[in-house]
Amino acid sequence: MAGSLGGMVPHPLPGPLPRRATLLGLGSLGFAGCATGPFGALGGTPLAALPPDGLVLLRQGIPGAMMSGLGFALAPGLVATSAHLVRDFGAAGPGQRLRGALGDGRPVPLTTLAVSRSMDLALLASAVPLAAVPLAAHRPRPGERIWLAGAPAMNRAVVEGAVTRARLPTRAGEGFVVAAEATLGFSGGPAVNGRGEVVGMTAALVNAGPLPVLSTMLLGTDLGALLGDESRQVLVLHADGLAREAARLAA
Repeated sequence: MAGSLGGMVPHPLPGPLPRRATLLGLGSLGFAGCATGPFGALGGTPLAALPPDGLVLLRQGIPGAMMSGLGFALAPGLVATSAHLVRDFGAAGPGQRLRGALGDGRPVPLTTLAVSRSMDLALLASAVPLAAVPLAAHRPRPGERIWLAGAPAMNRAVVEGAVTRARLPTRAGEGFVVAAEATLGFSGGPAVNGRGEVVGMTAALVNAGPLPVLSTMLLGTDLGALLGDESRQVLVLHADGLAREAARLAA
């Protein structure tokens, strides 16, 4: 089963996740004052090609117990993020509100439109216009370089890796696997190719065990990622599947 920092409760999605998968939400729990800004580190990577008002930081909680993750705009008024993140924020019901912000600190009031029953996707309505991110026309191939953006507590906010498995059906949805040092706080963040096109959304660590969660809870940082755990495997949901499900939910 998959667990998150939100009480370590499994999230009911149909079909199997890889054994010992760990969801990647809530990257700043308990260390709100130490959270790394997810936007300043994008320069020099293909993530910098994303529109500045297309990436949204999601936060919930109070100082000392802040939870965070990311979302990105599929359309001017629609933001995609992880369903497990929205559940852990206590905002999975239609009409419930979340707090978002752009890279320059401008607030983005968000409202939950719908949460998918078939994949780890939540669709949010934005009260301010956003710029849709460019989606890739083709799925990534094995060996292709991929960049991930996140909002971790004390780890790097951008990591680079390579596709190790081009297709992996899971209960979170169909995705692909990237060898990268992502950690808690990357949930809902975009994965882009070398052309700056979004190829998917980060969902979970595969076969990581409980150490990333325990380390982040106790120390405010994922020591494995900080020390360069090259064995780490990240599940990323395919962008085309996300777009189709988002269109269905929006309709």
